[in-house]
Amino acid sequence: MRAILTALLLTIASQAGSAVWDPNNFDLKKLTSIKVVLEDGASGACWTNLKEVREYAEEKLRMKGVKINNDVTTSEEDYTYSFTITVNSERINNDGTGPCYGDVNAELYTFGFVNGSVHVIGAGKYDSIAFNSKNLNQTIIEVVRRFISEFK
Repeated sequence: MRAILTALLLTIASQAGSAVWDPNNFDLKKLTSIKVVLEDGASGACWTNLKEVREYAEEKLRMKGVKINNDVTTSEEDYTYSFTITVNSERINNDGTGPCYGDVNAELYTFGFVNGSVHVIGAGKYDSIAFNSKNLNQTIIEVVRRFISEFK
């Protein structure tokens, strides 16, 4: 049974979905700034390179001409976007041992008013299901790289 589950997870791990909603018209260089946000929902040491991931994302975005401002509050007035990396992961065994599995997401969004109500306005999102015997560190870096590469 465990072998079947492992084979299934390995198959799923390679699946990812990505979308930049309007790749021909959305230009990162036109944004006032981007705030990089990490949401750590990983346990069992499945994500241990948070600082490296943040620095990697910030540098990749700078290379695209983006100003990084992690001190600003995301608001409609200044057109600041959030580049959020979310990891939800745990060890496969109930006793906290075994491989890590979970999901890794990267998303670029801001907030705005539509018909007088606040809405989340997304520019794109990358979703990946991951499985690795040690941790998901390299998978997270790869998700960030792939997602940012889709923006012009």
